[in-house]
Amino acid sequence: MKIFEPLFRREFINLLKRKDLLNFVLGAIDLFSLMVIFQISFYFLHSREHPVFLLDIHYLLLFIYMVPSWILVLHICNLAQIPRTSRYSRLFFEYLQFTVLNVVVFYIYYYVFKLDIISHGFVVLFALNGMLILYSVRIMEYKVFKMYRASGYNYVNLILIADGSSELFINDLLTKKEWAIGF
Repeated sequence: MKIFEPLFRREFINLLKRKDLLNFVLGAIDLFSLMVIFQISFYFLHSREHPVFLLDIHYLLLFIYMVPSWILVLHICNLAQIPRTSRYSRLFFEYLQFTVLNVVVFYIYYYVFKLDIISHGFVVLFALNGMLILYSVRIMEYKVFKMYRASGYNYVNLILIADGSSELFINDLLTKKEWAIGF
């Protein structure tokens, strides 16, 4: 994709990584995505009363309560960083696990803070929208990083001690440029 070429030429991602901003940027994207998902779910159910969840104090409080929980659950599920190699099916099941844990946390807040005004339909919509949107965002990020690594950046050097039976494995590692593994 030509839109990402300036990022590759300027080694923008390496700069972010060196400054430890990459994790911050990825976290900000996740939080922004969660805010959009929260808004979409709210809008489907309450567009007549309030078009934006920020205008409804109950939903605003729930959102504020949930932000630290989302961050914690992202770290528990090991989704706060982009893996070097992973299958899309594995990422899907990791986000499914994240969604289930979020629903559990939602209902804990729901009962602890007596948020009876929040509808169960909202929780279901949030879970479904969250699963689809967060997974899609992560796949896009994952593809950008694969393209970046395939372009020769962000390599990891590896020393491998093996015998002749590992030849197929080694050839597989060498042919997958997007894994960015060098020998």
